[in-house]
Amino acid sequence: MPIAVNLRHLENGNVHLDGEIPAQELEIQEVDEMIHAHAPLTYDLEVERSGQTLLVTGEVDFTLDCECVRCLKPFSQKIRLEPYQVEIPLEGEDKAEVTNDMVDLTPYVREDILLAFPQHPVCESECD
Repeated sequence: MPIAVNLRHLENGNVHLDGEIPAQELEIQEVDEMIHAHAPLTYDLEVERSGQTLLVTGEVDFTLDCECVRCLKPFSQKIRLEPYQVEIPLEGEDKAEVTNDMVDLTPYVREDILLAFPQHPVCESECD
């Protein structure tokens, strides 16, 4: 189930969203051969509408199963985006797609998670 907000609910004030989304729905399993996503992403977000922009703040947690690029030892790495913040335009060239008054926030969260991925996962800094 995607992370989505109903624009009509924002007419009454901020909307709080929390829960988890399976890693399969984020479509990030094949991004890097040394990084595997199996655990669900958890989120605790507040969505506010400011004119023609959605401001999403809160925190996002995700655990990756990695293989060290030096020794190939498996290890877990937690990605925590806190504070998490993204502005989503509702107008203009980069506007969010609105379907039945719903805006899917999942692609924006996915993009920020991918940017937080380790470039070369290493189990520990002293690894040879």
